[in-house]
Amino acid sequence: MKYKTAQKLIELSYDTFRKYTILLDEIKETCTKEEFELQRKRTAQLLGILYTDIMLPVFEDYPDLDQTDDN
Repeated sequence: MKYKTAQKLIELSYDTFRKYTILLDEIKETCTKEEFELQRKRTAQLLGILYTDIMLPVFEDYPDLDQTDDN
C-alpha cells in the first residue's frame, strides 16, 4: 500500500474511533443500562477488529502513522 493511501486509511480509522466514542456517550444518556452495555460490548469488538486487523498491519509498514500513546 502506498503511503498516502495508508495515511487515509489510518485517518479514517481514528475518525471512526472518535465517532463511536461520541455515539456511545449519547447511547449512555438515552438508552437503558442494558442497551448501553450491549452496544458498548459490540463497539469494543468492532473497534478491536479495526485496530488489530486494519491499523496494526499499516503501522508495521508505516510506524510514523501510529498516534497511540505507546509510540
